[in-house]
Amino acid sequence: MKIHELAVQPRTETGSGAARRARKSGMTPAIIYSKGSEPKQVYLNAGEWTSISNQKARFVYLVDGSDKQIALVKEVQMNHLKAYCLHVDFQVINADEVINASVAVRPVGECAAEVIQKKEEIAVLCKPADLIEEVKVDVEKLTSGATILVKDIELPAGVTLDDDADAVVIQVN
Repeated sequence: MKIHELAVQPRTETGSGAARRARKSGMTPAIIYSKGSEPKQVYLNAGEWTSISNQKARFVYLVDGSDKQIALVKEVQMNHLKAYCLHVDFQVINADEVINASVAVRPVGECAAEVIQKKEEIAVLCKPADLIEEVKVDVEKLTSGATILVKDIELPAGVTLDDDADAVVIQVN
């Protein structure tokens, strides 16, 4: 998984007026949360952020001068009518700590019967560097009546299950 770098600039003005002016000048307001420190208000280059978010990045390196820290994209507030980002929240993490994350489940292959996906994501535990975007489940050889449970999904090394092992992910009718 590639982790993108994103430059941040300190934000001194707060409020909706300042945020509106920043957006007009091509910047996106953001906040960085970190354990044991006060939240830090920053600006991002809107074009850079759009490029990174279009790639569905979950982690970014936030770069402030010589300071570089890895952060989880916690929340993105969008104006869906005009298709632009209003605000981004980041959570600084330790690259060596295990985190809880969701991974998409994607059925692959052609199945002779109807495949019903009951669960679109599974919860996993891993270090940020081991996090995968999705897990593929081969449904080609499944027959009618077959089910795939969460515990049947193979995960790569460094990634462990943190979900109900007996939950049905895929069912074949």
